[in-house]
Amino acid sequence: MSKYRHGCGVHFYKKYQEKTVFIRNNDGKLLPAGRLQGKNNHANLIYLRWKNRETKIVASLRTGVSYNSRYCTRNAFQKIKAKHTNMYNKELSNFQINLSPNPRTAKKQKKRFERPCRRVLSSENIKPGGTSNHATKLAAARKNKFLFLNSQTLRIGLRHLKFNKIGSLSSQQDYPFNIPYYNHVNTRQRPEDSPVPVIPIKNKCPEIVQKLSGKFV
Repeated sequence: MSKYRHGCGVHFYKKYQEKTVFIRNNDGKLLPAGRLQGKNNHANLIYLRWKNRETKIVASLRTGVSYNSRYCTRNAFQKIKAKHTNMYNKELSNFQINLSPNPRTAKKQKKRFERPCRRVLSSENIKPGGTSNHATKLAAARKNKFLFLNSQTLRIGLRHLKFNKIGSLSSQQDYPFNIPYYNHVNTRQRPEDSPVPVIPIKNKCPEIVQKLSGKFV
């Protein structure tokens, strides 16, 4: 049998609850065994992955494809709007096809990948009098959250972590877990800390040159 076996996460956790340790604390360390997995721990874990800019490579041996997954956020300096309350978005990019070197396995992988491609791309919405083109197929793939090109980039909102105040800037005090931006170090320079530009003397006005050298140039 193949060594790449998987099972339902819910049943696995119930059966091996005392051995399941996969949540990290604020220091990036694993929590002790037997600790309950709550929403706050899950939110802090996602916050750490966003803060550290972690990128996860998702690969499928069954279809022979892979892509990158990472967490991104909205602009922190904009007010929260209705229907745009997600704290994080999962960005999917860098789609690649990596078929097996075994010809028989590669043939099966190709068939398995072409099957969902036909199902998704056949659901494209073509307006009356229009024709099927590249844009309609990309729209169908985006609607079904499906990657099939290397140039594609999808962003999927996480519905279980949302801001609870609409029309205002969010504050860390309103949440029992870390939220993006407010615990993140701001690396942008302030205006008073920006370096002074170097201007050649011949390009300066006479008043500035006189103050620097005591005479006009």
